[in-house]
Amino acid sequence: MSIVLNLVLLKKMFLFKSRELFREFYLEVLFLSREKETINQRLTLVKKHTNKKALSAKDQEVLIKTVAVLNEGGLILYPSDTVWGLGCDATNDKAVETLFALKGRENNKAMLILLDEERKLSRYVEEIPEVAWDIIEASEKPITIIYPKGKNLAKKVCAQDGSIGIRLIKEDDFFLTQVLRKFKKPIVSTSANKAGESPGENIKDIDVDIKKEVNYIVNLETTKPNKAPSSIIKIGLHGEVTIIRK
Repeated sequence: MSIVLNLVLLKKMFLFKSRELFREFYLEVLFLSREKETINQRLTLVKKHTNKKALSAKDQEVLIKTVAVLNEGGLILYPSDTVWGLGCDATNDKAVETLFALKGRENNKAMLILLDEERKLSRYVEEIPEVAWDIIEASEKPITIIYPKGKNLAKKVCAQDGSIGIRLIKEDDFFLTQVLRKFKKPIVSTSANKAGESPGENIKDIDVDIKKEVNYIVNLETTKPNKAPSSIIKIGLHGEVTIIRK
């Protein structure tokens, strides 16, 4: 297969809704390759099978603003892949300190972070137990995994024992995936409520003071309904698994 087509595959494969769709596309490409069809005909298949989901013009503006605020060390209020959350640059000590102050959170309580790709885990986790890969592959719903020791993150993000909670965003959360890819760093995800209070089920229920104190509220045209919090699993260095929340 030509170098040109291989580059197209590498670039496009991340836009498919599922591995099955990509596999279907790839098999058709192989068939055409055997038939010695032209590159243009092969590229037509990309348009046919690629995930056509795209942000509206308004949501594109929201995306740009969201990334800009994160780059400036600001706080955002946003619909995460689970519940409405508060977020910031997970590598920025000052931003994380501000978020702790806003929530009135005790310093000994860690916060989890969001990533968009498995390959980025090694940037923020010292050692990834093998069982973690099995859990990630088997999970069909949002799941937060607490790893033994984090690195390259703001001091208060990790727990006192050095552990770090990380959730990989599913591909169907298109907006949040785009935020993480453009920001190129992990973001903090913590429920949008003051310490000790219940999180709001929708944006209208969130504390007015929180709305006033964040730097940006991510208001999408198609904001998804509030979902349940993720499951939480803690993994030890030797592969011990503890279920924190089902």
